[in-house]
Amino acid sequence: MKKLFWLISFFTLLLSTSCKESWCGEKDLGNKFSLVSDKPIQIIFCTSNATCCDSGWTGVPGGIIEYGFNKKWIIAKRSENDYWIIDKDFEIDLTGFDVPGRYEFYQSHIKGNLTKLDFDKIKDSLNIEIELIKIE
Repeated sequence: MKKLFWLISFFTLLLSTSCKESWCGEKDLGNKFSLVSDKPIQIIFCTSNATCCDSGWTGVPGGIIEYGFNKKWIIAKRSENDYWIIDKDFEIDLTGFDVPGRYEFYQSHIKGNLTKLDFDKIKDSLNIEIELIKIE
């Protein structure tokens, strides 16, 4: 009986840690951001509490070819001259979308459609120590 308990516990833990990526096609990037593997690949900020992100705001539009993230930042590349930086260290009240300024506040944490030069300058000035990883 004790073995069965531990076996069930192990499989429950295994499923709970990998199900979102396997079943939803999403990679959790933290603070409600997900890399959504629908074609084209994009980053969205989930505005729902569903297991799979069924609604949200665009963080980085589709076409991502490289990305990286840590606890505070997300970086992404769409092409040789199209880079993005997201400061995900914020809290936002998602109850009731009609509150003015909520989306603008969210957008203020996204620096997007940057040239390679601008991306490198901002990344250095903010001391972002993340490397881009190619999506395969």
